[in-house]
Amino acid sequence: MDNFECFDTIRFGLILINRGCEISKINSAARDLLGCTSEFGIFENTCHHLLFQSSSPCPDCPCLNKDGPVLPEKSFKIKRNGYDTFIKIRYSFIEEKILLTLYDMTREISLLRDSDLARKELNAKNIILKQKHRESEKQLGYFQNIFNLLPDLLVDIDSSFRITKCNSAVLEVLENEKPEMCYEIMGHNNVCEQCPVETGDLEHSPGIKKSHRINDRFYTEEFSMFSPGKGGMLIFRDTTRQIQLIEQIREQSEILTKKNKLLSGLADLEIKMHKEDDPKVVLEHFLDIFLPLYQSDAAAVIISDIRLASIWFTIQRGLKDEEMNALSRSFISREVQSFGHREIPRKDLPWEDTFQFNLLGTHDRLIGIIIIKGFGSADSQEITKPFKETLGAFIHNRLLMRQLEEKANTDPLTGLYNRGYIDKAIAEEEIKLLTYNIPFSVVMADVNGLKKANDIYGHEIGDQLILTVSKRLKESIRVSDVVARTGGDEFIILLTGTADAGAQKFIERLSNKYFKDLFIDIGTQDKLQVSVSLGAAGTDKFAPQALIREADRLMYEAKNVHYSRNARYR
Repeated sequence: MDNFECFDTIRFGLILINRGCEISKINSAARDLLGCTSEFGIFENTCHHLLFQSSSPCPDCPCLNKDGPVLPEKSFKIKRNGYDTFIKIRYSFIEEKILLTLYDMTREISLLRDSDLARKELNAKNIILKQKHRESEKQLGYFQNIFNLLPDLLVDIDSSFRITKCNSAVLEVLENEKPEMCYEIMGHNNVCEQCPVETGDLEHSPGIKKSHRINDRFYTEEFSMFSPGKGGMLIFRDTTRQIQLIEQIREQSEILTKKNKLLSGLADLEIKMHKEDDPKVVLEHFLDIFLPLYQSDAAAVIISDIRLASIWFTIQRGLKDEEMNALSRSFISREVQSFGHREIPRKDLPWEDTFQFNLLGTHDRLIGIIIIKGFGSADSQEITKPFKETLGAFIHNRLLMRQLEEKANTDPLTGLYNRGYIDKAIAEEEIKLLTYNIPFSVVMADVNGLKKANDIYGHEIGDQLILTVSKRLKESIRVSDVVARTGGDEFIILLTGTADAGAQKFIERLSNKYFKDLFIDIGTQDKLQVSVSLGAAGTDKFAPQALIREADRLMYEAKNVHYSRNARYR
């Protein structure tokens, strides 16, 4: 085929002019782009009249400024079918003539208006195109110069898919590796799947487009026929920027959708909290809302009771009972409870990928933990925060209500818990023993000489004796332990997570530290010694139902030892 035939088959607008601005050749793509419907008249055969409807050449026309700076490109706007069409012209010197390459920039201008990032990328691409243009001018040959000036990948193939010619853009993308077959450009060893020219007949292929990925960039391949049965041209246009912009728009749309769902779910949860008093029902509703947002199908919720290292209730989704028990045991362990903000250790987690967040009350007290299967998305913290704060306040208020209810279970004189509360707490520890194999112990304490103090010094001194013992007992225990007054001079102490040996060390510490050489003033210059008999029993030595009996027996043995050394009052 001759140069003119090639010139007309190129699917980019090309106009060849002489130094007098007269049009020597215009291809069909340029006519379509400019909306030309007929041949030019004698006064219309100039580029400035065709492009700008001007009778005079442009002031910065490269044809007139032979010795001055050359205009690298020019942009203008025309009306086509009632819409604005933006066109950019690039000038290239070909021997004694000038080649005008016309680009339809309407799509790019629209994208640039929508995204500042696209504008920056377009500027970067223009710089690259200018560099390609300068390199291309060094190439020899009339048609090869035109061929190499075009920014897209151009490949001539025969009917057997063999490459007969390609421009410099192909070599640049492939890092100077020249392929022999067209499918090797995409890194394939065979003809591409569903190739429209696989039959070897290119007659019906022009205009067909396919998408490819080459070296992490995206290209749209278009088939252009030269002549029937002789081969054709493949044009690869880099559409990476457009795809990235579309992807950014899609991601932003997904983020907005997720935020709308988040706000809607949060509002729904707050309505549920106003209508529902049962916190377990509220947290079940929370999981129904949150798990789809987090894209997870499994979770565990553990909520603390008013007493530290005790559990009010749990909720499980998608995990077995033994897995939930392992989580609960870990949650009430000293390792987690002592530090408040610690997470469940990885060894106790049922899933390899897990996200945890704590529910906190006043003074950052740990009141619960929620464990979700999977790491979720990068904005997991943003999704979690509003729910975390809302649920934390809700559960904290419910715990305050439970604490008010527990006020009825306190001794009016000492403020310690009464027998009803300690029996309930011991029953809870029995469940923890059976479920998690966590031991506990009971300590019985009896005040020596209370009747003597009441009879001789009066009940006010007797009450002072009881209050002194109560204060020392409260000072000696941990926040997870419970001390209760069960009679006039009797106390029961529940030591959680403590075996018999630990309970024995505890009563030794009481005797040697808290009650050794302890006296109270009796209104004269005399003092009354404070003395307590103690006995302890743990579940590793005795059955849970026998603890109080055994501790009481050991306490009376200690009391007999006391009175063997001190006179018994009546």
